Amino acid sequence: MQTSSSSALVLVHGATGFTGRLICQSLAKRAIPFAISGRNKTKLAELSARFGGVESHVVDVTARESLDRAILGRKIVCAAAGPFVHVGEPMLAACANKGVHYVDTTGEQPFVKLAVERYGAVAESTGCSIVPAMAYEIAIADWLASHATSKLGVDPDELVITYNVSRPATSRGTRRSMLAMLSSDQTKQYVHGALVHEFIAEHVREVKLRGKAVTTVSFPSPEAIVTPTHTRAKTVRTFMRFSPNMAKVMHASRRLLPSVAPAIAWLMAPIAGSGSEGPDDAARKATRFDIVCEASGGGRKVSFSISGDDPYGLTGEIQAYAAQCAIDGKISARGVVAPSVAYPAAEAIKALQFDVREL
Repeated sequence: MQTSSSSALVLVHGATGFTGRLICQSLAKRAIPFAISGRNKTKLAELSARFGGVESHVVDVTARESLDRAILGRKIVCAAAGPFVHVGEPMLAACANKGVHYVDTTGEQPFVKLAVERYGAVAESTGCSIVPAMAYEIAIADWLASHATSKLGVDPDELVITYNVSRPATSRGTRRSMLAMLSSDQTKQYVHGALVHEFIAEHVREVKLRGKAVTTVSFPSPEAIVTPTHTRAKTVRTFMRFSPNMAKVMHASRRLLPSVAPAIAWLMAPIAGSGSEGPDDAARKATRFDIVCEASGGGRKVSFSISGDDPYGLTGEIQAYAAQCAIDGKISARGVVAPSVAYPAAEAIKALQFDVREL
């Protein structure tokens, strides 16, 4: 680990973005000293002033020395600059090479796969923990999968993770990441012990959520990359709730999507980048979610859920929790790992006060 005279052991990269600012707020609420970095000098100065003049760094992700200066002396970097498939790799690489713990807010499956394949051995050799997708999406589901597996008592034959979001309010960054996923022809699910290509909406299933039957479709998510590593599940699939009619359309057109995705991405790009940077406080808090994990194996099935609101605010809290663990020296995992490996499920669920319910 590097050393410097800086008192801030935490760096928030992409701090001036919508999610980055929420991470800063969560750190400040916990009285955790932090520094900030990004590409816009003016926005960084404004944000620094807002938080009492915190240390700031203008970072050029194409210049390694710029990244190295920003992470010098840090115990952990909380990265929120996306889309990660376009701009995320340089900071992750810098942390892996310099032995600095790292977490980010991505939900982009290709980026997580790249991180594991390209930087796993590097991070192990430098002695740091790299945890992509340490956010509302993926981290909670991964902790829930760990919890469900422990209650099942055997390695699962299958883990099914379902996301239900009502009154969703999304940021520009989320819309851009969703568009990137829609445009990808590399969508994966983990099936029978292997990562395989599977079209978006290849599977449609009816499930009960809050006592009502709802329709869900399969979609690619980083759980397929990280969750099998610690649960040893043979199959891991993720699903998202949609209206019955939308689910039918998506399923019927699933094989056409890769060929038309570039045109769709081009047409939708202005919409994805339009509007306010992110939802206001009222819209954030009006967004409700349920995450459900069903684990089956050994002739048994168990199902657990975590529900809540304000996914973006929760992401800030999850990142701040990771930062506190790094400062306290509680991270023993090395390499590119799942949230449950670096931040054990039972401890995280308790610290973040999640109410895990058995269904």
